[in-house]
Amino acid sequence: HPSRFAHCSYTGPMPTATDRRQDLNLILREALAAVDPAAAVRRALSATDLAAAERVWIVGAGKAGVAMARAATEVVGGRLAGGVMAVPGQPDTPTPGITFIAGGHPLPTEGSVRAGGAVADLLGRTRPGDLVLALISGGGSALLELPEPGVSLADLQQLTDLALRAGAPIESLNRMRWRLSQLKGGGLLRLAAPARVLGLVLSDVIGNPLEIIASGPTVMPTLAGPTGWEVAERLGFAADLPATVGARLRGAPLDIEHASVENRIIGSNKLAGEAALVAAARRGYTPVYLGDT
Repeated sequence: HPSRFAHCSYTGPMPTATDRRQDLNLILREALAAVDPAAAVRRALSATDLAAAERVWIVGAGKAGVAMARAATEVVGGRLAGGVMAVPGQPDTPTPGITFIAGGHPLPTEGSVRAGGAVADLLGRTRPGDLVLALISGGGSALLELPEPGVSLADLQQLTDLALRAGAPIESLNRMRWRLSQLKGGGLLRLAAPARVLGLVLSDVIGNPLEIIASGPTVMPTLAGPTGWEVAERLGFAADLPATVGARLRGAPLDIEHASVENRIIGSNKLAGEAALVAAARRGYTPVYLGDT
């Protein structure tokens, strides 16, 4: 609802209830259009980004993955070397050059792990001069997974279930996921090297922290804040975790070499709110932005 983004007064002749409803619908449509996944990719990705790339690979995960991948392939054109996207379900029609794999949400599934393995295999083919487009949107943490050695899918499912039942904030849950995955917490960058990485990110997290959105596959995590083990202890489920998970959550973070990377937030509550402001003003209202937190 647009009132989530702005509080409006009206300076012209008072509109009728029908007029107000029509205005609100139009404002909402423009707010949503500002963060449409395909349109956001087309706005953010330009020929300049691709100019130095010999080959372009597309990888990623999220609920908006199909729309984002299709838009990216339109821009990339003949430079596309291949792609793998983890999404909630198989699309009705194929996208040439892109393999879509259905993962799980909110708990990872065998499909999530299969997608993670396919992404790792694809990234193993990169070379200097290549560009990896990482398309990230909400739900990516569960939809795309590649556990660290010694960590099973069942371990990840148990951790996620315990954390969700304990009311763990998404920031805390994703910090725990960093230590258990070969892809999260910047792990995708290590797999993509020596290629250059461009991350296009649709944010579903308040404040848009890149290292938290989809557990930050293209972002080297900051070490500030409590460890995953400390969070589990505080929320009361540390004793219920498998031993392998507990050991990794207590371990020191890895310092890994990784590819060069640029990340761009291409859609967020803030962008939707700003579009709502413009739409409301165009219709004679005087909107006041209340923030996106």
